[in-house]
Amino acid sequence: MAGGTWTTQNKVRPGVYNNVETSGGSLGTVGSRGITSLALTLPWGAAKVITPIIAGEDTFKTLGYDITAPELLLVREALKRARTVLLYKLNEGVKATVAVGTLVATARYGGTRGNSLKVVVQTNIDDSSKFDVKTLLDNAVVDTQVVANIAGLIPNDWIVWSGTGTLTANAGAPLIGGANGTVTNADHTAYLAALELYDFQTVALTSTDNALKAVYAAFVRRLRESEGKKVQAALENYPVADFEGVISV
Repeated sequence: MAGGTWTTQNKVRPGVYNNVETSGGSLGTVGSRGITSLALTLPWGAAKVITPIIAGEDTFKTLGYDITAPELLLVREALKRARTVLLYKLNEGVKATVAVGTLVATARYGGTRGNSLKVVVQTNIDDSSKFDVKTLLDNAVVDTQVVANIAGLIPNDWIVWSGTGTLTANAGAPLIGGANGTVTNADHTAYLAALELYDFQTVALTSTDNALKAVYAAFVRRLRESEGKKVQAALENYPVADFEGVISV
């Protein structure tokens, strides 16, 4: 009986030939059940905007931590079953900063993660008229620039530079003053307004505030009944919603 592997139409004997192909894809198991959304208070990241986080991608520059860090526990849990998390940082926070001579280094984002940054300015070993300006995070170098003066510096993923004049060598100046700040219910309202423009299947609220739960429940009800979007909200201990669009945990 004929058989074998079929690659091109070069078979002459009748029979069944198999050609098996794979689409590739990443190793390991990632979420495949759609899109979920979270609004959180975070120590780093762009505030007041929706930031898509895709399962398996590097979150270090975006959120300031590896996905395995305790600070990203809720994001990590959401990505166990979701393909994408539409993340919204509720807090603006306060940006950490430090002055080294006339150079001012300011964290790109507000939050306590900025306090883990440090600036080192050293004379360049090959050209004494220039300086090596290094950005350190948790004492690990994340950016190095070789410049003659402050005007030559460009912002990186962690720090925005300002000031004028010449650079002053230093052994390491830590940024200070970074804070997460406070979040109000109005921040959640702004989040839901931004989220409405995206396609998603579920939205979760981590707060125990019953007033916020009611806002989220009403948001989902409106999208389901008026917009035809069959989305769901996951809320903590809120059976009073008594609605198929609300999952009370």
